[in-house]
Amino acid sequence: MPMYQGNYVAPVWINNMAPAIDDTELLAMSGTIQASQILKGSGPPTQYTTGVPGQRYADVSTTPPTIYKLVTAAEDANVWTAEGDANGNLALDYDPTATYDTGEYCIHAGKLYKAKMDINPAEAWTEAHWDRAYLADDVFNLTETVATKATPPDVGSITMSGTWTGSASPYSQTVTVTGATVTANSKVDLQLTAAQIASLISDGVTGMVIENNNGTLTAYAVGAAPSAEMTVQCTVEETK
Repeated sequence: MPMYQGNYVAPVWINNMAPAIDDTELLAMSGTIQASQILKGSGPPTQYTTGVPGQRYADVSTTPPTIYKLVTAAEDANVWTAEGDANGNLALDYDPTATYDTGEYCIHAGKLYKAKMDINPAEAWTEAHWDRAYLADDVFNLTETVATKATPPDVGSITMSGTWTGSASPYSQTVTVTGATVTANSKVDLQLTAAQIASLISDGVTGMVIENNNGTLTAYAVGAAPSAEMTVQCTVEETK
């Protein structure tokens, strides 16, 4: 056995010195220290008169354990708050001593289930009170719900006279929508036909837009003012 000044020396040591600690060893040491800072017991933590701020406590009587954290200390009484646990959003095995709300999940016999009703008081497993659950179906239903909430735009029309206000571009006139409801939050877009676009180009119009000012609509013509009255299809869509 190699020795140096009465102490054991590992054969791989250089110049009788221990090698530097590598990252794996350092992480292992940190993990050991961190684990030693978590108190464990059955039930919520009592009001300790001493403690280290940030210290954690694990109530191992719950499944999974409920984690508490020491957040403040005042008047010799430390205050603990529940942090929950890393598995809080996962379905756990059915517990006949627990109560469940409608829509809550559990695992029974290796399968995922969703409660049809409130289960209170607690009861032995009753399959009639649960539906088999498939995450793919829930994701699809959520997607469908979001899609149905999207309101399609209304279709209407705007008639613009040949009389425009302004001596220079942009020219304007107040307009109204027929066939669709306009609110202060409506976005109104014009859908010109090919013939209408050709007519505007002939008049020197380079663009047209509808502006909504708290429910009052104003049509603006850029470049030049159209010379004739025209009725243009439009869409009205609500915005937030």
